[in-house]
Amino acid sequence: MDIQRKGYIYAIISVLLWSTVASAFKITIRYTTVLTLLFYASIVSLSILFIVLLFQGKIRYLRTKLLHF
Repeated sequence: MDIQRKGYIYAIISVLLWSTVASAFKITIRYTTVLTLLFYASIVSLSILFIVLLFQGKIRYLRTKLLHF
């Protein structure tokens, strides 16, 4: 697959995913508070970051950065 086609596919996927965010936010904010939504969003993003670091084998860098913080 050439780079141009791959770029178009990534762009379409990102637009489709991004377009659902407003609808999901509107539905979610109806049933929860803003702070609750922020808490869950933070937990999900930290979990995804941890999984990415784990798969890339860079989890040791996280530990060294936290120890020097």
